[in-house]
Amino acid sequence: MRKSSLSCVVFTALLVSSCGGAPAEGEGEGERPSEGEGEVGEGEGEGEVGEGEGEGEVGDDEQVAIDVVRIALTPGAITEQMLFVVVEMVGNATAVADSPTLLLTGTVVVSDAGNTYSPQPTNELVQRLNGVETHATISAFDVNETASTARDVFLDPHDVVVSAFRQGANVLTGESHLPGNGSGTRRGGGTLGSGQGFSFTGSLTISFDVDGSTAETTSETVNTGTLQGLGFDLEFVESSRYHAFVADSVVEDLQTGLSVVGTAGGATWNMSNALIKRTFRDGLAVEPDFWAGTTGSMTRNGVAFGTLRAQIAAPSILIVLDMVARDEILEEHQR
Repeated sequence: MRKSSLSCVVFTALLVSSCGGAPAEGEGEGERPSEGEGEVGEGEGEGEVGEGEGEGEVGDDEQVAIDVVRIALTPGAITEQMLFVVVEMVGNATAVADSPTLLLTGTVVVSDAGNTYSPQPTNELVQRLNGVETHATISAFDVNETASTARDVFLDPHDVVVSAFRQGANVLTGESHLPGNGSGTRRGGGTLGSGQGFSFTGSLTISFDVDGSTAETTSETVNTGTLQGLGFDLEFVESSRYHAFVADSVVEDLQTGLSVVGTAGGATWNMSNALIKRTFRDGLAVEPDFWAGTTGSMTRNGVAFGTLRAQIAAPSILIVLDMVARDEILEEHQR
């Protein structure tokens, strides 16, 4: 994370959405700080921590089913986004102050009118960007300072602990540890803006293969936790496998697994071994047969209620929760 990152911060947005979809790699990343970075969204892809659509609503059964799936997919994604934004904040503060060392406290303001840094407060790092104020208390921050993106920071060996993160109504904690052997741990917790409290513990595995002009990266996480509040009492296991191959073009795929069981809206819900598969070339969805491997079934009080599937059509590929009374588009990716 070079000090020059203020003008070229890029963090990967290939995250499962809790409110409307995971942008493909390249669809929502690469904006400079003045163009919307620094905000963590529950799956928004550009970092804004906001309240997911429909989350916390307990109405008709179909809406509850949608909320169960989206909310269960949120903890790992929003924790990773939060960690990315903290890296961005440190990079911005360090760049604006032109500091020879990374700055973990103080206040950085990023705006079209000019960027400023103040050493106060001394117990947390505050960022003001595009009208959004973010507070982060950073307890540990040992990273590869030559990494040029936030994703690179967390692919390299690192030790990052954020003991408090606040943006709007979202109050989060998170930590990620990866020693030099490529196998580490991750934890997250807090309260989402929509009112649910969550906690999880997870594993993190990274592997690389570089051969001349080609590079291959695989990142895998498995998170196990709980999510409670506003009528929700869920246990979940969420896994994510990100694979990228870079040569003449960038080919990426993301597979997300989900198992969730618990109560919401006065009913018992169960989804076991669901799998969402996505693949992209230079940011566009490709290989429809791969997407077609998306699968998963959901029950309400032990009775079949809905299925996950991919809907292949031009100009998009959709990830859909197919229910008897209605279908819900969980993700949309351009082809």
